[in-house]
Amino acid sequence: MSLLIILTVVTLLLASCNAFPRGGMSISIPPECQETTNSSLWENFCFARPDGYDEIERNFSDLLPPFMQNHDTERYHDTYSFDETLSPNYKENDNCPFTATWEPVYLYKKPNQTKLDIIVQAKTFPQKLLKVQCKSKAAGGPGVGGKCFTRLGLSGFGTEFECRESIATRSLIIYDPETHTLKRETYPIPVCCSCHVKSL
Repeated sequence: MSLLIILTVVTLLLASCNAFPRGGMSISIPPECQETTNSSLWENFCFARPDGYDEIERNFSDLLPPFMQNHDTERYHDTYSFDETLSPNYKENDNCPFTATWEPVYLYKKPNQTKLDIIVQAKTFPQKLLKVQCKSKAAGGPGVGGKCFTRLGLSGFGTEFECRESIATRSLIIYDPETHTLKRETYPIPVCCSCHVKSL
C-alpha cells in the first residue's frame, strides 16, 4: 500500500513539473521586427534572431526527437534568391517581377495580439520560409497593384491587369514556454507574385 502511495506521489510530481511554466525566460524583439505598416503578411514574422533566443533554444531542444538532436539538416536548405530577371522574363512577358529568398523565421505575432509565437529554429531542425515579395515600385518594378500585361491591348475592352500576391498556408512547429511543449501552427504567407484581371 505504501509503495502505491509513493508511486502516486512521484507521478503527480512529474506531471506538475512538466506542466509548470518555465520561468526566467525573456526575449527581446529586434527593432526591425517591431514596426509594422500592415502592407504585407511578412510583417507578422520576425526573420532576425532575437536576443534571448539561445536560452529558449536550450529549453526546447530536449523536446525534439532523438534522431534530430544529432542530425545536421542545414545542408538540405540551400539559400538562394531570385531577382527580376528570373521572374521569369517579366520584361518580355510584361509580367510581375518578384524577389524570393529562403530565410529562417523565429517569431510570429498575430495581428492585434501581444503574445508571440516562438518558432522552433535550430541547426538540427531548421524551419525556413521562401519569402516571396512582389518587386516594389521603389526598386523599379510594378510591385503590388502595379499594371501588367499592358501589351495585350485589352484596355479598350475595359480589361486591366494588376500584380497581386497569391496567398497559401504553411505549417510550422512552435514552442510554448508556459507548458514546455511543441505544437504545430498554420500561417498564411505570400507564395508568388502574378498578374490578375483587375476589371472587366
